[in-house]
Amino acid sequence: MTTTFAADDDLPKVPLPTLSASVGRFLEWCAPLLTPDEYARTETAARELLVEGGPASVLQADLERFDAGAHSWLDAFWPSRYLGRRDRIALNANFFFLFGPGTTTDPCERAAQLTVAALGHKADLDAGTFPPLVNRGVAQSMDQSRHIFSTTRIPGDPQDTVRTPYSDDWPGPSTERHVVVLHRGRIHRLDVIGEDGAAHTAGEIADALREIREAHPERAATGDAVGALTTLARAEWAAVRDRLTGLDPANAEAVDLVERALLAVCLDETDPADEESAARTLLAGDSGDRWFDKALSIVVLADGTAGVNIEHCELDGTTVLTLVDAMFADSVEVHAERIGTRPQGTPPHGGCGSSSTTTCAPPSPARTTSSPRSSTPPPPSSSPSTTSARTTRSP
Repeated sequence: MTTTFAADDDLPKVPLPTLSASVGRFLEWCAPLLTPDEYARTETAARELLVEGGPASVLQADLERFDAGAHSWLDAFWPSRYLGRRDRIALNANFFFLFGPGTTTDPCERAAQLTVAALGHKADLDAGTFPPLVNRGVAQSMDQSRHIFSTTRIPGDPQDTVRTPYSDDWPGPSTERHVVVLHRGRIHRLDVIGEDGAAHTAGEIADALREIREAHPERAATGDAVGALTTLARAEWAAVRDRLTGLDPANAEAVDLVERALLAVCLDETDPADEESAARTLLAGDSGDRWFDKALSIVVLADGTAGVNIEHCELDGTTVLTLVDAMFADSVEVHAERIGTRPQGTPPHGGCGSSSTTTCAPPSPARTTSSPRSSTPPPPSSSPSTTSARTTRSP
């Protein structure tokens, strides 16, 4: 059997387009947007790029030399395409999938089932037993699937970075045992895998989620909802994050806990009136109950409606579809067997390594350089740069 990542090293390089092909494609894309006169002027200017010995041909020759010695000509440019953007990633870059109805309307049960299903996919990826995607009989690269779990975008100036497994700083798959739960403006640690590596049952995880909900019946003050800081423009968020983690070692530990977590579980209070309302919540929601920098956030609404919010820098839609299809392909029981679940009692949940029922949110960000109150975006009137998908069945 072909292992998950076996084909990655043998796949051909991404072809480098010729200058003529690039100009042709540019004009093709422009055509629907321009008047005939505008297109004629644009075509004249674009054709000048094809002059022998001109600036464009010199740059193309440099690109060809770079491509000859690189894994791909895109390698040096792709990170800056995503990590270099300076606006807010909430609304502008993150995308979402809206799932179909599940087998329960209880939000804690639904969240627990989806978490177990996601971990089932992780188990297959870690073992290399998940079959690679095949297109026209050729196995496709599965490299992006390495970066679904425990991956977090880190704000920076002038460019962001990404903290992810299968990297020089973090060899191999993530061995973290916890997820973070965001609810009513607070962030909680929840250990979904026991110390011996056996996962907790979906029922036990659901019980822990109920305890988290019941422990804090009131919403945290807006200024204490740290997740809202991830909606800031990237350079501003980088400065705030540095200030926040530098104020107290406990802050740095809490942020580290969030960034290392396998995934985020967002329990929303919204009871959506229809699919459009649910989609808006999955895209933006209550920003105090999001950590938009997490690669994978499972979002469950008050009526059990669910989906995912995805940070885009390491994951494209096809990779997330592979995750979602894998989650839905088998029952929760099959996924539970795959990850070796066994009854262990209600899993520990709390903050920063504590087993008590506390939050792991840093002190109020209103005491740092920015207030989340002014950084939270309004609900969108549309869904730019997003992807939504409905499924026919769900864990």
